[in-house]
Amino acid sequence: MVRSLPFSPRIEMNSSPEQQLPQAPQTNTEFLPGGWTLVEKIADTTVGALLRVRRGNETARARILASARLAPEEFTRRLQQVEASFRGIQDPAIVRLTGGGIAHGTPFLTYADETGTMPLRDYITRHNTEDRVALFFAICRAVRQAHANLLTHGDLGNPAAIGVRTADGTPAIEDFGAAYLAGEDPVSSTKPDIAALGAAVLPAVYDGRTLPGELSEVALKAEQGGYESVEQLALDVERYGKGLPVLAHAQTPAYRLRKFVWRHKGILLPAAIATVASLLFLWFAMVSIRERYRLEAALNDLRGTAGLMAVQMPQHIANLPQSLELRRKMIAQGVAYLDEHLPELNPEDRASRRTFALGQYETANAMAALGDFDQALTRYRSAQDLFWQDGASLLPDPQVAAAMGETLVRRTNLLLATRKSAEAAQAADQCISLAPGIRGNDSVNRIRLTCRALRVRAILDQGRGGISPGELALLEQSEVELSGDKNATEARMDARYALADAYEHQNNHAAALEQARAGLDLAAGINKGLGASIQKARLMFLAGQAETALGGENLEHAANRFSECIDILREIMRRDPRDWEARELLARSLVESAAFVNVEEPLAVRGRLLEADTLAKGLLNETTSDDPAAHMLRVRALGKLGELLNDCAIRKQALDEFAKVTVKLPGDDGVAASVRASAKACP
Repeated sequence: MVRSLPFSPRIEMNSSPEQQLPQAPQTNTEFLPGGWTLVEKIADTTVGALLRVRRGNETARARILASARLAPEEFTRRLQQVEASFRGIQDPAIVRLTGGGIAHGTPFLTYADETGTMPLRDYITRHNTEDRVALFFAICRAVRQAHANLLTHGDLGNPAAIGVRTADGTPAIEDFGAAYLAGEDPVSSTKPDIAALGAAVLPAVYDGRTLPGELSEVALKAEQGGYESVEQLALDVERYGKGLPVLAHAQTPAYRLRKFVWRHKGILLPAAIATVASLLFLWFAMVSIRERYRLEAALNDLRGTAGLMAVQMPQHIANLPQSLELRRKMIAQGVAYLDEHLPELNPEDRASRRTFALGQYETANAMAALGDFDQALTRYRSAQDLFWQDGASLLPDPQVAAAMGETLVRRTNLLLATRKSAEAAQAADQCISLAPGIRGNDSVNRIRLTCRALRVRAILDQGRGGISPGELALLEQSEVELSGDKNATEARMDARYALADAYEHQNNHAAALEQARAGLDLAAGINKGLGASIQKARLMFLAGQAETALGGENLEHAANRFSECIDILREIMRRDPRDWEARELLARSLVESAAFVNVEEPLAVRGRLLEADTLAKGLLNETTSDDPAAHMLRVRALGKLGELLNDCAIRKQALDEFAKVTVKLPGDDGVAASVRASAKACP
């Protein structure tokens, strides 16, 4: 569904009130907007004429929405939504929207001009089945990314909607957003696109021939709305290609046996096939119910084991020598078990699916605790897909509902922590959209508030030039609305932290300090638990930064803030030495607080900076994923240490570390520039 995204994009308005657009499908096109001139009319479609136009050396495809039923204000609002969605799409298969506007009451859109393409039908007639199926999967990946960015098409079954680039054989999908901007009712589901992919595009890929029996069932299931996502449809087509049971087919023992025998026909002798088939058929018929419960029990055992590894084990063996490698091996065994049995999962059995989702969720928690961030993100996404395979139709289950909410929040948080800011913003949008579908959970508004806060932080990290006042007002209003919910304190603290961070990015240090103080006032009422403590430390750190920038009498307050922040973090690490966020925030606090140590005590300053560097090195040594934030911590600590000691070797080490920062945030280049400036006197 195309949704209103909470920021206001710039719209290219290539028109003036005096200019007039033609009424499609008329061919009189001499009055085109914005200096465009007609090259050719490509087609007339349900949403209006499609033209190729030229302006100087620039060519584009213009969609004239002459039949649009929208008021100008509504068209402009929808265009903002669509442009915001396009900014989150990276897949080149989606033809880019380049502008749009209204000329004399008639709306128009411009898209990138795809001149080197051929119709899908022409590509199909010239290529083999393997190439055509690969094209289908490429189309599915692109549509899935569009859906993830809250953008649907609505007319993928139109033969003109999908072309193929002659240079590399990649798809070019036209007109995303056009139907919505022509005045169609907002699409409440992605299923029309999924139905078109299964019922129109899939048969076309097979050259228009009658689909094989199982693929015809896939197409029918798609047409009837049986797939909840493009990924599910593509997975079923992939299973068909690998000879695995197709989920659109009834999962009878005989059918699964037939697929098993077909996959292994090359290694089974004809006589053995008949014998084994008979025995397996009998076995499936007799024990299928018992096997289902055996698998479910085994998965429950796995879930319990994963939970033990994620929660209990770090507390008991984290400080033992070589414990990190041991914990990774134990988790690897649980992951291998999940991967081995995932193909056995009966897609029609919700209980098994929920159990598997819980296993993926708890294994992701364990991996994140060990620093295996990439694997943790993969597992969180797998858990999210399994949880929402039923959409909002899950039966109320407090345990599942809690895990669903935590999956959305933790995945977004981890993307943010690993500097995947664009993905974090998309994940936050998904969280805000999906959270209302969680049944059996009274914390939906808290989850949405937390994800709104995470989204603000993700946008800040991308350096988009700040957050709109409207989005900040919405976040603050959402926080105030939960003031009566005694269980929403931590979510409200997240919101205040994000607001403080946003104002600090705007150099509005007074407003940042006000928000941080409001968050700390909330923290005063929940002095319990590691989660609340780390939130309090984060707010203190941000308050200290704002007070440092304000200067004057605020500097004394800043010194006290950093000192108390360090004390809280050391207490957290005493209780859990492996707490990742506490170690990272402690290193940052040590670097910032070094400025407040008595300049006549260089050893004390040096001690803090060396401790920060040691913490950062520890984080880098323990993670199996790239950690740009930890590299940047070393740059800050070593840069200040080199300046303190006037040591050129340490300054060079800081610059070498900066070269390892693969993802830079706003301000990182400034830190490196400061180190380079102080190193000018070095040989």
